[in-house]
Amino acid sequence: MNKLFSPAIALMNRLDYTRKFMVLGLIYLVAITVVVYSLYANLNQVARTSQRQLEGLELIKPISSGVQFMQQHRGLSTGVLGGNEAMRNQCDTKEIETTTAFDAIERRLSTGLVLSEDWVRLKADWNSLQKGWSHWTVDENFSTHTDLIDRMLVFEVRVADDYALTFDSDVDAFYLIDTTINKLPLALERLGRIRAFGTGILTQKQISAYQQAEMIALIAELRHALKFLAINLEKTGQFNPGIQNPLLAATEDIVDSARQIVDLVQSDIITEHFVTSPEDFFKMATAAIDKGYRQMDQTLLPKTEALITERIQHTKNKLHVSIGIAVLLLLVVHYFLIGIYYAMIGSIQSLTRSARVFAGGDMRERINLDTRDELRQVGDSFNEMADGFNALLAARLEDKASETRLRSIIDASPVPMVLNDDQQNITFLNPAFIQTFGYTLEDIPTLTDWWAKASPDPEYREWMAATWQTTLETVLHDDSQFNPVELNIRCHSGSTKTVLANASSIKQSLGSVHLVVLYDINERKKAEQKVLEREARYRAVTYSANDAIITTNSAGNITGWNRGAETIFGYTETEVSGQPLTLLMPPRYRDPHLIGMKRVLSGGVSHINDKTIELAGLRKDGSEFPLELSLAKWEASEGWFVTGIIRDITERKQAEADLRIAAIAFETQEAMMITDTNQVILKVNQAFVRITGYSAEEAIGQTPALLKSGYQDAKFYQTMWESLVRDGYWQSEIWNRRKCGDVYPERITITAVTNAEGNVVNYVGTFDDISQHKKAEETIHDLVFYDSLTKLPNRRLLLERLKHSIEVERRDGKQLALMMLDLDRFKVINDSLGYLAGDELLQQVATRIATRLRKVDIVARLRKVDLLAHLGGDEFIMLLEDITHTEDAARVAEQVIAILSKPFYLSQGDEIHITASVGISLYPQHGDNPDTLISYADAALNKAKAEGRGCFAYYSEDLTLAARQRIALEARLRKAIEQQELRVFYQPQVDIVTGRIIGAEALVRWLDPIEGLIAPIHFIPLAEETGLILEIGAWVLRETCRQGRQWLDAGLPPLTLAVNVSAHQFRRSDIGALVTTVLNETGFPAEQLELEMTESGLMESQNKVMGLLNDLRSQGVRFAIDDFGTGYSSLAYLKHFPLDSLKIDKSFIDDIPHLQDDMEIAATIIAMGHMLGFKVLAEGVETVEQLAFLQDKGCDAYQGYLKSKPVPADEFVRLLLE
Repeated sequence: MNKLFSPAIALMNRLDYTRKFMVLGLIYLVAITVVVYSLYANLNQVARTSQRQLEGLELIKPISSGVQFMQQHRGLSTGVLGGNEAMRNQCDTKEIETTTAFDAIERRLSTGLVLSEDWVRLKADWNSLQKGWSHWTVDENFSTHTDLIDRMLVFEVRVADDYALTFDSDVDAFYLIDTTINKLPLALERLGRIRAFGTGILTQKQISAYQQAEMIALIAELRHALKFLAINLEKTGQFNPGIQNPLLAATEDIVDSARQIVDLVQSDIITEHFVTSPEDFFKMATAAIDKGYRQMDQTLLPKTEALITERIQHTKNKLHVSIGIAVLLLLVVHYFLIGIYYAMIGSIQSLTRSARVFAGGDMRERINLDTRDELRQVGDSFNEMADGFNALLAARLEDKASETRLRSIIDASPVPMVLNDDQQNITFLNPAFIQTFGYTLEDIPTLTDWWAKASPDPEYREWMAATWQTTLETVLHDDSQFNPVELNIRCHSGSTKTVLANASSIKQSLGSVHLVVLYDINERKKAEQKVLEREARYRAVTYSANDAIITTNSAGNITGWNRGAETIFGYTETEVSGQPLTLLMPPRYRDPHLIGMKRVLSGGVSHINDKTIELAGLRKDGSEFPLELSLAKWEASEGWFVTGIIRDITERKQAEADLRIAAIAFETQEAMMITDTNQVILKVNQAFVRITGYSAEEAIGQTPALLKSGYQDAKFYQTMWESLVRDGYWQSEIWNRRKCGDVYPERITITAVTNAEGNVVNYVGTFDDISQHKKAEETIHDLVFYDSLTKLPNRRLLLERLKHSIEVERRDGKQLALMMLDLDRFKVINDSLGYLAGDELLQQVATRIATRLRKVDIVARLRKVDLLAHLGGDEFIMLLEDITHTEDAARVAEQVIAILSKPFYLSQGDEIHITASVGISLYPQHGDNPDTLISYADAALNKAKAEGRGCFAYYSEDLTLAARQRIALEARLRKAIEQQELRVFYQPQVDIVTGRIIGAEALVRWLDPIEGLIAPIHFIPLAEETGLILEIGAWVLRETCRQGRQWLDAGLPPLTLAVNVSAHQFRRSDIGALVTTVLNETGFPAEQLELEMTESGLMESQNKVMGLLNDLRSQGVRFAIDDFGTGYSSLAYLKHFPLDSLKIDKSFIDDIPHLQDDMEIAATIIAMGHMLGFKVLAEGVETVEQLAFLQDKGCDAYQGYLKSKPVPADEFVRLLLE
């Protein structure tokens, strides 16, 4: 502690008292200032935030009104577009009101929100809607209005966020704000959609299957929203009791009105009765919605404003009070600091004056201070010091005589005694001490020596010395009696004695002498030990027992009470000791008990020791409980006693009742089975027998695997057991098999049953057959998300999937394509052959596209289509996710157009020929939301039709042209392979020291009859995308080996021929088998074939490639890394592969000797390659300077235009012969 405060002590010791008090006052002033400022800043922030929330509420009001007007305009305009001109005037009025609301909102918005993209877009879209809604269809009008309202509600939440409304920490205000901004607007919007949708249907007096499904979905969404609204309003009322009753009434009113609208929709619209007029339906729905908005305006918003205003005022009051208290404390503290300062200075001056008189030798001077602090004690000490000096001389004479008398008395005592002084020196041992312990004064001249002799155990010796010293100091300090200390002393003979040590202090003028008396208590300790052992055994048996053990005397009063009794009855031993036993009994047992005890104690009953009875006991808290009682009568010197052993059997009684209840509950409608820890079935109920078909006798002794369907894999059951082990509980849906073999779905719950130690002893499984529930779910799902005619996904599912796909591609930085397909002149077929023929044709189209796309070869011709949807009529949509190239969509379009051009045969005998047009839009090139992509795909479809039908078109003209050119190039390339237009050219590889040609790299070229020689850069990427690289690569390998064999047969020197191997060949073909086959067919030596791979291709498939390379190496094939330095550039990985050489990429050679970085990179690759045992070849050497640099760095070989460009086989022979 002194170390902690040493800096402060050092500082204070350097200052006089005046400066000390000045420092303390300044520190306190700074501290109170910091506290006051922090409090002020915190409370002021709360007030500012609350004031901003009030501003936000004022802004929410016009936004809410704007949403209300837009909702009404949606319903009215839907009716007008449906043919009800009577609603047009109302619609025009709502249009003006909505525009006015937008202006009012903009006047109140902050500059940042007015200029935000969200607000600018909202206002622009409203202006666009005003101008164009009258030209739209009912569906377009509904969806555009709904999208705008949804974005307006999102904007409202954003405003609430900006004004800190959604982050309110007070729970009463939080639920008010959440209801106002989120829950109530959501419910009212769902009701508004039903109003608009229903008004349009009632106006047209007809409803399609799609509209029925849409209305059912809207009703489900409304019920969901009303449920959460009711929950939120209930919580709002709970935390705001002042408005609880109005809120409850309003909630019931809103829900009842909504239910009336739903009932009307279900009974009149969905059933196609159309009795209600659109005007009446619109009025009824509007009245229900207006109730919600009135609730918001008249109750929720005013109450929220009141709460926030009250918070602001409370914060201000708290701030004023806190600052006032802080200032008052500051003044009081400084007042008392000044008083303390002057009081201390006066006392110190008086002490100084008297000390100077003492120093002059005048012992008659005395100090009198009018104070009660430590300085008064200093003055009294000065006075005592003067008195002590006067008495010292007289005391010295008396001490000598006193000590002589004391020694003579001690010397004659038969009890061992010792004298020691304040310096721990032993000054005298009496003969009894020497005789008892065997030590003389020469053996133990000091207490330290005595402790060392008395105890050989260091820990006990340390405890003994510390205890003795502490006890002695306490006696000296408090002037109290010495409490005897029991010690174990080792004698000089080695034996140990237990003694009781006592001491007294004899004060002398120059200190104190301590007399120590040591009583031998060995025999007494032995007797005490026997008594303690008996008592310990008794208490161990009785006190720690869980049962209550109570003893009463002959008077019926409690004399014995253990911990079990305290636990069961709630009384401590102190509370019941001496109390009558009837204290623990219900009143009805007390009189019979007294009569029975009197008979027992008088000897009337001799067999009570064999009695065990069940009674009721009474706890301290007054509660009764069942107990089991056993009695024992015994006699002692004090008289007769009765001991009762009492056991609380509450849990046993409850368990018995639970078992009776469980037996009834076990036979429920849900199937139940109980297993042991080894999953062996112990018991099943009748519901189990009914659902599974297995009788109880057939199931018991089996495991639940009896019902296993095989639909769930091992991982499913592993997860189940992990959950059971972790949580003791698992619930899920699962497929099981009945005795008859039928597979059915069930909802199952498994619970682990544990014993008192927490170990699992049983598992209880309950399940129910949910087959009908599943069928209902599937029916509803199909109605909502699938077209009833073609069974393909409908617009709703398409929009959901497309929205999700856009989010995924945006996150991963990828692209997707949306393809809209339309059957050309479908209307002619429909009109001439009838709607049934048209429907059948659509079904066959859907089946043909779906079947063909599932069977297609993904690699070579067509990638997988991720979603095929039917929009209605003769329009289909295809979604392609994660496309690599924009022309992927064009290939799919070409294939689909081709398969649809084949004839269709209808059931009525007609042969139909159709063509299809496809419009394509791309994400992100053409749009970033579903509506935009669909709209642009539709526009592209119109382009395709305008170009003559039976073709495809992108939304962008340049993409259409590029895709068609790329597809044409692919067709030409396929034809080139078939007509053997490909050629192999050879570029020499030269030994850099000798200048001799030691090999060649085989490079493919395309000799087109029209365009001439085409470089690989123009067709190899396309070949890799389409899978043609496999066929081209195999041909180049075979042609190179054939040519190499021909040169050997012609007598040319052996050369190493290098062939490039694409990563696609490693992934998609058995390159090892191909190489082996080609070498066997051509007879070309494997040692002269070198396969070149890129770093990225090698590392991409390293697990698969390692074994393949080792197999080929065993045949003698050589391997090289092409374009080294442009891929992974990881020699640490490459050294694990069986490589022979590295080829430095041309990009590092081009700027030598002009670019120092490239020179260093090239030199490093050469050096490291040699260290790892690789040969190094440089590509693209074109100048003498480059060659000289490579020679200087020890490069092994090179190839490039300095020697020769790639040439045909006959020209290469001429180079070789030169």
